[in-house]
Amino acid sequence: METIATTITASERRKRLKLKRIVISEHNYLALKRLGQAGDSFNNVVSRLLQVYRAYQEKQQEEEHQQRQENDNEKYITNNDRLPPFPGSLSDLFGECRR
Repeated sequence: METIATTITASERRKRLKLKRIVISEHNYLALKRLGQAGDSFNNVVSRLLQVYRAYQEKQQEEEHQQRQENDNEKYITNNDRLPPFPGSLSDLFGECRR
């Protein structure tokens, strides 16, 4: 079995990877560097941060949904409190007289 090694130039690699350059402050760079582990690329660190952020957003949306449901339940209960009380018996409810 033959193995063929090919070398690609830096410009060819850039064309294939479609990389983008991001400029950040030195302070943020050092903070991100501390978040990573030995051997992690900057891209890996940013990817993990984005995963955490997405999880945080989902949790916030769930909490907002739950809060809206609780508010709707409170409105329902409050609106039902304004209804007149039920009559003393079923016959009163249907307007029947007791004999």
